[in-house]
Amino acid sequence: MSTKEALIVRTLHPSCGYSVSVETWDERGHDYLGWRHRDLLGAEHASALVDSERKRLERDGYDVEIDNREASAA
Repeated sequence: MSTKEALIVRTLHPSCGYSVSVETWDERGHDYLGWRHRDLLGAEHASALVDSERKRLERDGYDVEIDNREASAA
């Protein structure tokens, strides 16, 4: 049985909104590195995007982990 893992990261950018990125791995290593939603999203839209990506990846056989982060103000 092959191992397929995915990481979905929702990052809060203070005063701007959220970005969402997805990375996946399979038995060969990274197979879909760095997909990122380019627009900053509101909280509701970001949550809906994370949920739809999670469902899609789980249907494709991935074990999905979701991480919420906050970008540091520079």
